[in-house]
Amino acid sequence: GTRVPVLLGASLITDVDDQSFCFVLDLTNRKQVEEALRKSEMRFRTVVDNLAEGLIICDANGKLTHWNSTALDLFGFSNSDEWLRGMNEFDQYFELLTLDGQPLTFAEWPLTRIMNGEVIHTCDLRIRRSDMEWNRIFSFGGSVVRDENNNTLLGFLTVIDITERKQAEAELQASQGLLSGIINSALDAIITIDGENRIIEFNPAAEQIFGYRRSEVIGRSLSDTIIPTGFQADVNDGLTRYFEIGLGRVLNQRLELTATRADGTQFPVELSATSISQDGKIVYAGFLRDITERKRAEVNLKRANDELELRVERRTSELAQINKTLKGEIVERQTVMGALRETVVQLEMAKEDSDRANKA
Repeated sequence: GTRVPVLLGASLITDVDDQSFCFVLDLTNRKQVEEALRKSEMRFRTVVDNLAEGLIICDANGKLTHWNSTALDLFGFSNSDEWLRGMNEFDQYFELLTLDGQPLTFAEWPLTRIMNGEVIHTCDLRIRRSDMEWNRIFSFGGSVVRDENNNTLLGFLTVIDITERKQAEAELQASQGLLSGIINSALDAIITIDGENRIIEFNPAAEQIFGYRRSEVIGRSLSDTIIPTGFQADVNDGLTRYFEIGLGRVLNQRLELTATRADGTQFPVELSATSISQDGKIVYAGFLRDITERKRAEVNLKRANDELELRVERRTSELAQINKTLKGEIVERQTVMGALRETVVQLEMAKEDSDRANKA
């Protein structure tokens, strides 16, 4: 009682007593294959339409046959009717350009190249529409699919919108260019090390101050270059302790240290250091200033101050002695003046006595 799909055919054979013949073909297997194919196509379309990247498929003649929903969104199409056109009509609405703005001919378009047998892994291009203000940057890839006889069955093109990524890269590049310009024009030495105490940046000021070429120190440790011999072990221990447990007294402070030039001479430097996140890793930037002249000026200033203080002390002593002498002279003068006043009084008294005597 099982029902099965069949293909029924009938024919009248006049040569054999007008008998008719019927032919019945069991289609069960064929229907099962067709159903499996239908389900497979449904699964394929479900996967394709839910891809995060755009997918465009064309037949062997270049006729666009399918766009997934992501591709429609990327190109600004609202429904499938807008893309039902051939490749040679597509350039009426879109223009493709290199990243530096050079227009591409239709023969240079990714899908054209693919249908000509080229395999494209990554092709970044600018794209804009001629009928509206719309500009994006897409990354294209794709190839053709061939049968066992090497005949082209279809071509597929993948599309990813990388506009924001390219903008971020451009901003990062501009920022890095600005940072590089600042570092290269800085008057202070700027030395950057990684988490293994290896030098990864050495700016022109550092070259001038320490006497090394940048190529000579990149990849080497601080201890092998600018740290005096007597301090190398302490510096290595301190850096290791900081790298491992984050302890240290150097970061975000100003310290006066002794450094070594390429010729072995030691000189004073002022150091300030900070940690920076770079590509997901922590690196350490040191800003060093040669303070030899400042230290010399400080010594000269101290010497001048000491000499001035000595002179002031001597002068003060001299003034004290002069003051003492003046005080003695004043006392002596006051004594003399007192004696003179007393003599005058006595003379006046003697005169008065003389005058009274004469009158008598």
